[in-house]
Amino acid sequence: MEDAMILNKSAVDRGMFRGDIFQTECIDLSAKRTENVPEIFAKSPLSRDTDNVIDSDGLPRVGETVVPYEQYYSIYNTLTGAIRPVRLKGTEPAAIDYVALNG
Repeated sequence: MEDAMILNKSAVDRGMFRGDIFQTECIDLSAKRTENVPEIFAKSPLSRDTDNVIDSDGLPRVGETVVPYEQYYSIYNTLTGAIRPVRLKGTEPAAIDYVALNG
């Protein structure tokens, strides 16, 4: 026995069966802390290639599109002064929809 389905062409053209995937990423700096060295979000003043993605506070800009392996936030080690960039993992581009700070 075969199954059949009747589709309205205009409904499909308007977006029926299309979808978006929302992924939430929580970054806990206290969990990544080593030897009680406080880390904060900060942007390197020397890095100009990430100006379109990373805001002055080291977090991604809302509305920007990030491609895989592109830096999208950075963490500043207050003891050593080193800035560690974090790159997007995965194989698909991501659009930054919302950024929130907690605590």
